[in-house]
Amino acid sequence: MISQGFFGDLFGGLWSDSKKVATKVLREDSGKFRDELVDSGDALKSTLLRHGRNAVGSLGRAFKDTWSSALDSGEDYLDNAVEAGRGVATNAGVGIARGMARARDRAASTSERLREQADRLNAIPSTIDMIHRGARNSIRAGLNSRSPWNGYNENYFPRSRRSAVHDFFGACKAAIEKVYEERGWGEIKVGVVYGDDVLKEIGDLVDHVPHQKSLTTANVYLGAAPIVECLAGGADMVITGRVVDSALVLAPLIYEFGWSMEDLDLMASGTLAGHVLECGAQATGGLMTDCLEAEVAEGWSNIGYPIAEVLASGEFLVSKPPGTGGSGVKEQILYEIADPGNYIVPDVVCDFTQVKVDQVGDNAVRVANARGKCPTETYKVCGTYMDGYKVVTSLVVRGKDAEVKARKTAEAIIKRVEKHFGITLEESRIEIISSDFEAMVRLAAKHEDKKVLQLLSNELSSAATSMAPGTIGFSSGRARPHAIIRMVPMLVAKSKIRAKIQIGRGPERQLEPSVGPVNIHWPHPTQRVLAVQAVDPHDFSPCETVPLLRVCYARSGDKGNNVNIGLFARNERYLPYIKHQVTADSVRHYFKNRWGLPSTSCVRYDVPGLGALNYLLSDILGGGGMASLHGDNLGKTYGQMLLQMPILMPSTALDAVRPSNLPELQHYSADCMGFSGQGFDFVIHRSKHVAEIILNRPKEHNSLTDEMMGSLTRCADLLTNNLDVRRSVRLVILRATADSKTFCAGLDPREFSRSRTVSLAENVEGASNFVRVLTQLARIPQFLVSAVSGRVFGGGWGLLAVCDMVVASREKTELTLSEVKLGVCPATILPFVIRRVGPSTAVRLAALATPIDADEAKTAGIVDIVVQRASDLDAALQAIADRIRMSEPHAVSELKKLAFNMEKQEMGTAELTRSVASVIANLRAGKEAAEGIRALKERREPEWASARVEVPSVLGPGINLKTESRI
Repeated sequence: MISQGFFGDLFGGLWSDSKKVATKVLREDSGKFRDELVDSGDALKSTLLRHGRNAVGSLGRAFKDTWSSALDSGEDYLDNAVEAGRGVATNAGVGIARGMARARDRAASTSERLREQADRLNAIPSTIDMIHRGARNSIRAGLNSRSPWNGYNENYFPRSRRSAVHDFFGACKAAIEKVYEERGWGEIKVGVVYGDDVLKEIGDLVDHVPHQKSLTTANVYLGAAPIVECLAGGADMVITGRVVDSALVLAPLIYEFGWSMEDLDLMASGTLAGHVLECGAQATGGLMTDCLEAEVAEGWSNIGYPIAEVLASGEFLVSKPPGTGGSGVKEQILYEIADPGNYIVPDVVCDFTQVKVDQVGDNAVRVANARGKCPTETYKVCGTYMDGYKVVTSLVVRGKDAEVKARKTAEAIIKRVEKHFGITLEESRIEIISSDFEAMVRLAAKHEDKKVLQLLSNELSSAATSMAPGTIGFSSGRARPHAIIRMVPMLVAKSKIRAKIQIGRGPERQLEPSVGPVNIHWPHPTQRVLAVQAVDPHDFSPCETVPLLRVCYARSGDKGNNVNIGLFARNERYLPYIKHQVTADSVRHYFKNRWGLPSTSCVRYDVPGLGALNYLLSDILGGGGMASLHGDNLGKTYGQMLLQMPILMPSTALDAVRPSNLPELQHYSADCMGFSGQGFDFVIHRSKHVAEIILNRPKEHNSLTDEMMGSLTRCADLLTNNLDVRRSVRLVILRATADSKTFCAGLDPREFSRSRTVSLAENVEGASNFVRVLTQLARIPQFLVSAVSGRVFGGGWGLLAVCDMVVASREKTELTLSEVKLGVCPATILPFVIRRVGPSTAVRLAALATPIDADEAKTAGIVDIVVQRASDLDAALQAIADRIRMSEPHAVSELKKLAFNMEKQEMGTAELTRSVASVIANLRAGKEAAEGIRALKERREPEWASARVEVPSVLGPGINLKTESRI
């Protein structure tokens, strides 16, 4: 294993003291800045007076900008030094001194430059103007360097460029050696790798350089070879320029194990280890789809970073420190790799399609089977150039139609700026994040002139008084324009790049080009893998529509202007159905039509070793990175968006989801199972495909207790989430025992009395619990019928209202909405009753509290079928069962789901249109739809799966379900 054992003694103390050292240096230098500036101000006072009011104003602004910039830099240097110290522990010592030494060197150089600038202030007025321009240009230079690709800290880089020569690596090396000497830690050999910065030579290295005159940086992505040379030369620590991230792990492995760089499988394995580690906690729970699992979310405050124990064979174990939060490794393997069969790094082309990840212990997995191919003949060069400015600002609107108001506000701001100032923005983008009552609008714009964008940012304040009510700011202060930095990727022949190294106090040494074995037939396609075959879910029945999240997890990120999405099946049985439906074209159209994010193309790659599919969407990020106006300019959210895509799955393939509160079903006979509770029985007759929910408290008028409501909830969970129950049951009957004189009298009087002795919060929770029970019953996928013979009061109306059909007998049946007689309103059941009978009828029945019989209840709409006697109920139920037998189960389930959801949506909305269109399209293409058409043409009944539905006879009084079956 290569871990802290290699560098542990070396940088254990250095890491712990880095913050103190950097803080001390920067505080001393910040004090010097302040003293020097004050002295300079006194010395210059007479000079400023001589040059007049205009010169004073000009110099004052320049002086203020310079002082503010210096203070900002001091704070940024301290933060960067601290972060660099932390980063040392993660990267095992390679590049440890970037933050500290640069901060020290930059602080000194800034102090020197400020002193030189103060001397210049005594010059002629033209010099003052020049300083003023220089202050403005220094800000622009700072903006020029703000790029995720340039490899330099955005604050110190522009300042260092104003000096004649700066040897960053030499400064870092010297700083580390000095710290060791001062602390008496003995001598340390620091290796330095040079040669990645090719800005001056880029014209000679590449035939055609886009935007060559505008380039501000050009860096080669070097590989592991120069780092290995430093380690072989005795370096205890290595400082590098731009290298691929995984090389920081691959190089120590090559050196420690003596791996040959021509053993391509080992190169691929070491690269994979580096790829898993390079993003820190992303391999142990960061960005994980199932992040709200207890072991992940609860561990965020103390997240565990990954530890790789690498064997000489290339296999490795990934674990994390004990007592820390985190989970998950697979998602990181496909993170931002494009083609998993051809992941290109300088030392090897990796094939990860057959990689296996196996659990080998608590918080430990084994990773193996990475394969390597010959590397390419070229290095990647990353160039950057400035392409104007952008500004991003936001505000929040609350109230009715918040989303519409927010969008119109943003559109109005753009129109105001373009109209009043006579300009046209080069590009703008409006994004809305909204709920029912609140919307946040994000407005981004691009222009070559920074002042134009500042006008746009300033204009945002007009929305607070001139536009939509309920408008508030989202952040403090006005947004400031920033430079747009665009990336220019290029390829350069490896034969033209000669990295240089220096070890300890030895001389610089130029290395021979690191070419290695080369595949001259690049690009070579991914080797044919034994991919899982796609399977049409319509070949199975029944099916149900679920979001991809139910069967997959995902991880996404950017590759320049492209997005990479890794999609992992939660169970290997799911993958054939996922592959059939989640094609490259369907993913491209989904992002375009559902999210308004068009791409030029989408490619899908098979990764059978991980049970995964990898997607690459091209040109979808609006330029990507700093160049993009998108809120997600790095593709981080695309995986989660894709997981909302609906997919059709056979019910037999879906795992049974068993919430922790589901009861174990008892088997009363070979064909009968269920469970019992106080005043409640639940029975499933498998051969008849019927379940019965039986209220069994006749002496208490079947009034509802908390325990009974809990049992009703568990019934609904079983009927909805237990796969075996869903396959067994097509009709659910809600009834009371035969000896009950009351179907249901609502809330138990004792519960009602108790509500006067508890807090308001407890009362609210109790009422909310009954609403949740009724909602769950309304949403079960089976057809729900209630059989009524007896009196119904209060909450009993709620039970009837959530049923798909109610059958009542004229004999004994009487219904009363009686709450107002008790001084309360039937608030919890009212939405469900209105759903059944309409608002005016519901108000009339509740306000008058007049008992109605079965026929009146049918007229009102709460009852659907009336029979003469209680003994006739079974025949009516059997007639319903016969009709249900002719209806396809999945279609009934989708019908109920749509009906329930439609009540919450307005007709004609895009969301509702997509929902109903998706359902009908899937059902029309199904095998059951084909059977229905055939049966219609042949004038026969359709033959659905589980076709026979029979109704059992009414249970007798006092039956013990544990000893007696009613089959």
